[in-house]
Amino acid sequence: MNRRYGILESLREKNDFVSGSEIGERFKISRAAVNKHITALRKEGYIIESVPNKGYRLKDSPDIINSEEIKRDLNTRIMGSEVLCFDTLSSTNDKAKEAGERALPSGTVILCENQTGGKGRRGRSWSFAPKEAIAMSIMLRPDFAPEYAANLTLVMGMAVNSALRRVCATETYIKWPNDIVLGGKKICGILLEMTTEEKDIRYIVCGVGINLQNESFPADIENTATSVYIQTGRRFERQKVIRAVLEDFDRYYLLYQNPENLPVLLEEYKKSCINIGREITAIYSDRTIRGKAIDINSAGELVITDENNNKTALRSGEVSVRGVYE
Repeated sequence: MNRRYGILESLREKNDFVSGSEIGERFKISRAAVNKHITALRKEGYIIESVPNKGYRLKDSPDIINSEEIKRDLNTRIMGSEVLCFDTLSSTNDKAKEAGERALPSGTVILCENQTGGKGRRGRSWSFAPKEAIAMSIMLRPDFAPEYAANLTLVMGMAVNSALRRVCATETYIKWPNDIVLGGKKICGILLEMTTEEKDIRYIVCGVGINLQNESFPADIENTATSVYIQTGRRFERQKVIRAVLEDFDRYYLLYQNPENLPVLLEEYKKSCINIGREITAIYSDRTIRGKAIDINSAGELVITDENNNKTALRSGEVSVRGVYE
């Protein structure tokens, strides 16, 4: 933790006025330097009251994205080993790939306030205004084989769903394979990208986009997209949601690394999967299949049965599943 955020933590700890001299003694800096750091924190949006002969008191913290806020009270073993935050990025996934090439540790998290060129499955674009949504990518260096990596999208879907239910008290569900829905509309998408070398994984990037505070959407997606704010009328701190997602993903990921835990994870996934028991339409590039979703198999495929009781297993990435909001 750098000195500026150390001063911020000292204000949080006291929850009352702290004199400039006390801060200066603690951090071995002059009163002028203390004031300089307080001014910088105010520019970031922290509301800090100052009263002569009393000192400084933290009145409110902004909903900003910075590494110190995200790592504060973060309880994980892998996720958040490094947290890199940016004002504007074209894509957090692209930046996470750079982290993979730079040999940063597994669990490195990339976040930004404003994403201008994000993308989802099948090349769809996703962007948002500052302070509205959460754009986050996590770079991982797993030991398992590339063919085992595909189900990580399901694991991240479980983590986001669990985190939103825990922090925002929402009735969210997972739309197979990894969209999160609320009120019958999409609030989160997940994109997994993998870089391999021969038969090994060099790194995996898992991108997450969560519509949290958005008040409206473009006309072309307003019937299918929504946000936590639109559905609940409440605003939640992005920092808390981010920490919850990282903590839940950390927990599920540690379990997922042992293949013996996969059946238990899939059973938990199915309980939150909104597709199960519904009539759906699966659209391949050259054909359409209609049937009832009945199961998620050990490969993470969605199993559907048609009117003749013929079963088909759908693999994510190859098919568009309609029947919830599409």
